[in-house]
Amino acid sequence: MRRKEREIKDTNKIREIIEQCQVCRMAMLDGDRPYIVPLSFGFEWGEEPSFYFHGANVGKKIDLLRQNAKVCLEFDTNVNIVQGDTACDYSTCYQSVIAHGEVLFLELEEKQKALDKLMLQYTKRKGFSYPKLMFDRMAMYKVVVSEITAKENMAK
Repeated sequence: MRRKEREIKDTNKIREIIEQCQVCRMAMLDGDRPYIVPLSFGFEWGEEPSFYFHGANVGKKIDLLRQNAKVCLEFDTNVNIVQGDTACDYSTCYQSVIAHGEVLFLELEEKQKALDKLMLQYTKRKGFSYPKLMFDRMAMYKVVVSEITAKENMAK
């Protein structure tokens, strides 16, 4: 990381940033080209953080993930443009997290736990019930993180 003064090493702060995020962008490879999609997510913070995603059983994203399970995730929040008198005086405040990991597709018994994590991220509630038919029609997968970095610029 070039701007070491902006690096966040405190894992509790990294977790707090992720809790504030509404979207995760997942980058994967489409042959020799990058492909990125915005996704809803849930997560759990163990020794290694894991992120949970859901979507259709078919489509480009799922096809690409089955071909190559290595992905990069990006989260950002508190983004604000800081105006200046000259072009070089403008800046951006932000907090961001980048994670690298590998996708693991979940089986039926794991899907409810994963969907519970996703719902907790957006509702801060627990105890949802889901129709079994829904699980049959959707793919759920988690990204087990191998590397995570974060940084911020909150100076205004």
